[in-house]
Amino acid sequence: MTGPPENRNVITAEVWPHWKRVAFRFVALFWVGFLLRSGVLLAITAFAPLLQHWLLPWPVRILTWPVQALTSLLAHHVFHLAGVAAVAHQTGSGDTALAWIGMLALVLVSWLGCVVWTTVASVRGVRQEYRTLFAYLHLALRISLAATLLGYGFSKVFDAQFSPPGLNTLNERLGDFSPMGLLWTFMGYSIPYTVLSGVAEVIPGILLLFRRTATLGALISVAVFLNVVALNFCYDVPVKLFSSTLLVLSMFLLLPDMGRLWSVFIQHRAVPLRTPTVPKPERHRLRIAGYVLQALVIASLFYTTISNNYHAWWTDPVPQQKHLLTQRGFHWVQENPFNR
Repeated sequence: MTGPPENRNVITAEVWPHWKRVAFRFVALFWVGFLLRSGVLLAITAFAPLLQHWLLPWPVRILTWPVQALTSLLAHHVFHLAGVAAVAHQTGSGDTALAWIGMLALVLVSWLGCVVWTTVASVRGVRQEYRTLFAYLHLALRISLAATLLGYGFSKVFDAQFSPPGLNTLNERLGDFSPMGLLWTFMGYSIPYTVLSGVAEVIPGILLLFRRTATLGALISVAVFLNVVALNFCYDVPVKLFSSTLLVLSMFLLLPDMGRLWSVFIQHRAVPLRTPTVPKPERHRLRIAGYVLQALVIASLFYTTISNNYHAWWTDPVPQQKHLLTQRGFHWVQENPFNR
């Protein structure tokens, strides 16, 4: 007697090695925690005010509470911060001691969560790979990075991030400039260069929104953030921690295609790029709902980033007197044709 015929159409999922599953658990917890703490969700959910202002804040506070509690504990009892430095408040700087301690706390909480997750998974012994979860994580990170790039990019396109040198700046001696002040004056002087640098950020932001162009967008994003991180460190701009994390995030998005990119650029072989794909629902209505949600998120990102920066540019009180360095002296001089 022979057994039932073998079903050759069944595709068995490849089992991930143990180290890869553990690494995914840690990375997933870290990036989810980073997104919850960074405020990117507010930009993504701008199309739904009810979700943005009423439904999201409380879950976000609950999920980020372990990191905040550990940050406070480390700040007071390990790093001995006191006074204002030990309390989270708006300073205009992302490189405060409390911010760095918060990143350390996020790493520790992610590691602890990874240990718990791995222990539970070992006891149950069910999950052997995380391809679907990785695809959803990859999608969320792509959209979040795109939102950040579009926000910073359009702020430069509409000349809202860097202020042209004003009268006080032009009267200041060059030796009295801070490194950041020198960089801001350099960038603010030339609107075309500022706009071009903004376009360089908008392009990868747009490419990251679509699966077929996501790899190219991540490559350009790495190049953009390498320059941004170098400027922040070399000119002491207090956004080193955030920009460095975005650089690492851009590199992380390239991980699924690193082997193929090596084959293309180093070995000069033609290989297909396979960006992680979120499985589509079987029901037609759910697929339509997914497309509608995707369109709403993309439209919301463009509307929010463009409208906010355009409003700041349009409502500039004295646009003619901003670029004093291009005028005669420090003030606008009206010439009278006395000799004509």
